[in-house]
Amino acid sequence: MAFFAAWLIRLWDSSAFRGLVVLLLAVVLFWAFYAWGMSVGNERAKVDERARADIALAKMDAQYRAKEAGHAKAVEQIRMDFTAAQATARADDARVSRDLADGSRRMRFKAARCSPSAPALGPTPGRADGAADAELAPEVAGSLYAIAADGDQAIRQLGALQAWARSAVALCGGK
Repeated sequence: MAFFAAWLIRLWDSSAFRGLVVLLLAVVLFWAFYAWGMSVGNERAKVDERARADIALAKMDAQYRAKEAGHAKAVEQIRMDFTAAQATARADDARVSRDLADGSRRMRFKAARCSPSAPALGPTPGRADGAADAELAPEVAGSLYAIAADGDQAIRQLGALQAWARSAVALCGGK
């Protein structure tokens, strides 16, 4: 051990060794400061990137919220239009049904006589009416009209559903 200590003392007395130690210390310090600076720079870059991503996300969120609000308004307008159309149609249907039931309105259709030699009986509900016209009985006419009114209601519902679907697809970025 004494030999090793003596050797170190002699080595330290050498100016070349001291220069080498100082150079080595300078390189280690340079590398440490460089690594520290790079890590600080990388952290700042990450913070900046996160800030840019947050700003972009906030902008996209605001755009989506605006689209969503537009969609909500469109859906509300579809609902109001559908409700108004349904109310008008129900009122018209009720009036027509009353008119059919009391006979002030009648349903006629073209009909062929079973026999060309059969006598014309005059206008009679449910029978041949003169020259190939027939008139439905009020109950039958009311039932037939109710079936048609149900079909019209289903078509209005389908139209409102299609309008909603178009608005929803537009909200999601579709065409």
